[in-house]
Amino acid sequence: MRVLYLSYRYPPVARASNLHRSLAETLVARGHEVTVVTKYPTEYVPEDESVPAQLPVREVMSGVKVVRVRGLPGVHRAVVMRALEHIVAGLAFVRAIKVVPRPDVVLTISPPMPVAFVSALYSRLVKVGCVLNLHDLYPRTAVELGLLKNRCVIWAMKRLENAIYRLSSHIVVTNRGSVPYLVQQKKIPHDRVSRVPNWVPLHSLSSNGRAEEFRTRHGLEGCCVVSYAGVMGFAQDLSTIIDCARLLRTRSDIVFLLIGDGVYTEKWKLAAAGLENVRFLPPVTEERYYDALRASDIGLVALTESLKSPAIPGKMHNIMAVARPVVAVVPSTGNTAEVVRESQCGFVVVPGDTENLRNRIEELAARPDLRSKLGAHGRSYAEQNFSLENAADEYERILEATQDRPT
Repeated sequence: MRVLYLSYRYPPVARASNLHRSLAETLVARGHEVTVVTKYPTEYVPEDESVPAQLPVREVMSGVKVVRVRGLPGVHRAVVMRALEHIVAGLAFVRAIKVVPRPDVVLTISPPMPVAFVSALYSRLVKVGCVLNLHDLYPRTAVELGLLKNRCVIWAMKRLENAIYRLSSHIVVTNRGSVPYLVQQKKIPHDRVSRVPNWVPLHSLSSNGRAEEFRTRHGLEGCCVVSYAGVMGFAQDLSTIIDCARLLRTRSDIVFLLIGDGVYTEKWKLAAAGLENVRFLPPVTEERYYDALRASDIGLVALTESLKSPAIPGKMHNIMAVARPVVAVVPSTGNTAEVVRESQCGFVVVPGDTENLRNRIEELAARPDLRSKLGAHGRSYAEQNFSLENAADEYERILEATQDRPT
């Protein structure tokens, strides 16, 4: 089976791109031919000597053919510029897929919506099936975050959203709350929607790896390390975490480690100015990312209170996979809070409840036994629900079925 995989981000970019890499490589290992079209990386790239200054626009990575297209550079804080970048990327993807051999099936990621639309439209034109990985619900999420307010723009984006769903042969969602949204509100037939949770390479995360080396390199010996490792964007409210660090500034044994990048990175650095117990690190490679999680005693997850759409940050799967307790600073009624309670892997703290967050962190810092217990619960839940092999089985089944039924 020849799979054309269109993903806005792909390694060496950090963040969710490693999800797409692991799935693409697993499909190749199972005998399929995979071509990934992606944006040339200009943001969220690890500051690491393993990443060359110039990447080829075409290369083969672990058997996956990778084609990179140019877009606008930089991390765009203005919503208009981000929208323009997504449109430019969509047009660039059009040029790229024109010269890619005709696939048997297309797999595309949304957001960004322009790339998903181009992919779905292309699949119709060449009469092959298109599987849409709907990672976030746009424009709904953008409206809830206050990024979209213009009624005309919202109307246009909703029309684009509906067109993408209509053109796609099958839709895969990661969160359980997205299924009723598609079936009940968007009137998508139930047999065209599947749920496949985000996955983790569990087999490679069963040991502590180089956790002690990471601690030594960053001067964290003897500390209780409380880490947040991920995007620092519109949906992630780190204010409660930084306010909590301010309450704990006299505790020299507790260190907050914030790893990653995003449109609000500078905002959070400014908010944490003068706090010696808060340290920032830029995006890191996947290997060092897991080293950082293993070196942590507590893993943090954060979402803004205004986000009501179904969402489970991928970083939570990773924290659970390395058997660390989760403290989720998220709305109490969302999918993330539901998984934390269901798995018994940690605690839920609503955004703004700084005192409760401090109490939870101090409790976990004082009780290694509780950390081990919650971490073991998280690892067990991850093994049952977030396996890469299980996810690849599902995607392989869906892709092959869609290949036979491209409507």
